[in-house]
Amino acid sequence: WGINHDGVLVRSRDQKILQPLPSVSKTLPGIPGLVQDKKGRLWMTYRGIAAAIDRGELSSFRFGATDETAYFEKICASQDGGLWVAGERQLRKWNDGRWTRDLGQFPWGQVFITVMLETRAGQLLVGTLDSGIYILGQTGESFHLDRSKGLPHDWVRSLAEDKEGNVWVGTSGGGLCVL
Repeated sequence: WGINHDGVLVRSRDQKILQPLPSVSKTLPGIPGLVQDKKGRLWMTYRGIAAAIDRGELSSFRFGATDETAYFEKICASQDGGLWVAGERQLRKWNDGRWTRDLGQFPWGQVFITVMLETRAGQLLVGTLDSGIYILGQTGESFHLDRSKGLPHDWVRSLAEDKEGNVWVGTSGGGLCVL
């Protein structure tokens, strides 16, 4: 599966197209995300909606929320098989049908999240649209890295961890760097 900027999904084997689910918010469109958890299930986030791809179809996933306007911004796979969920201005881990960790309110405020990654060492990295990277430790402590601290650009587009544990950061105007 691939996803475009408008949240449209395309399956490569047969070019099946899935339109995004209706948004819960009238805010800016946000940045669509597509991740695979440790069990192989695909998850999508776009304009506040979290959804799973099951048998070639999108199904909304509320992570236990009863409020229909609950806003889920970004998801990433965790090392233990769960999912880190940035939603409702909180950062929490969902595993086995319940919340298992809560890192509290976003330290980055109202900034759009572009990408998230949990490293093998258990740190959670959150890339933003215009505020660089936030690195959260296992106990919730955070470190902010932006242009003023050596990052080539504040718009983080991608994060990847290599076999040696180095984290590669793709930025919009500053190219690629390694942490």
